[in-house]
Amino acid sequence: MGKYLFLLALLLPLSAEAAPLCGKRADLVGALENQYAEQPVSIAVTDDNRLLEVFRTKDGTTWTLLVTEPKGRTCVVTTGEDWTDLNAKYTEEPRV
Repeated sequence: MGKYLFLLALLLPLSAEAAPLCGKRADLVGALENQYAEQPVSIAVTDDNRLLEVFRTKDGTTWTLLVTEPKGRTCVVTTGEDWTDLNAKYTEEPRV
């Protein structure tokens, strides 16, 4: 909850038409790095060309999911605690 309040306070100066918890990617990434020591650990491009990123602390205590739209707006999708990486072992190529 505290993380949401901090990020919301960071974004309050944005215009009224901006969605809550959205803003410039550099501002959000800077807040995640400086306030929570979260670093990017996963990245993907969605079918609709959005950039999806997972940021987490080194030990996984906290994590944040960001989505950046093609026009550049970045939004916090969700945050959480206790991120765990799974070491998937593929026996064959995944089907698409």
